[in-house]
Amino acid sequence: MLEGIREDTFFMYKTIHKLDYSVIAANYRQVLQYASTTADSFSVITDHLKPYNVIPPRCKHDEILESIKGNLVNQAVGVTSWPGTKTSARHKVLNLYQITKKTKEWLIGCPNLFLLSESLPQDICFYRKGEVWLYSTTHEKEIDIINPTDEDTSFFVQLCQSKSTGGGGVCSPRYPSD
Repeated sequence: MLEGIREDTFFMYKTIHKLDYSVIAANYRQVLQYASTTADSFSVITDHLKPYNVIPPRCKHDEILESIKGNLVNQAVGVTSWPGTKTSARHKVLNLYQITKKTKEWLIGCPNLFLLSESLPQDICFYRKGEVWLYSTTHEKEIDIINPTDEDTSFFVQLCQSKSTGGGGVCSPRYPSD
């Protein structure tokens, strides 16, 4: 098995590799640059604000998402699950964006979307051909990749190895706590 990556089964047919969160979060711009070059769309989660009957919905992170609203492909209001998360909360909104030059610039210029912050949308997820490819569960500090290509594997292993401090542990396989 590759160093820094753990393999699991996801829904029976897909393979998940858990990436080292600390390395990804510390090098988020490189990861977002790579992801925005190899994926065709991405989503983020935000909160639906009152009044709930306003169309389009008012959301907590509208201000930071304003500059890319022209690339919004779909907005699902009231979602209770998305890659890596299930919740009983009824006021979550999943915004799906097409990756374009503008959204790439936004992603790379944005503060770290892998870190939990009240001022940022959460749980960024990248898609290839409409299928989940790379996703984060921000509050759990987890980042997973599904069915990585050889190029993906090479990128993440190289990133992990180049950022290793030599102290061990940074690129060791991560196993969830029981």
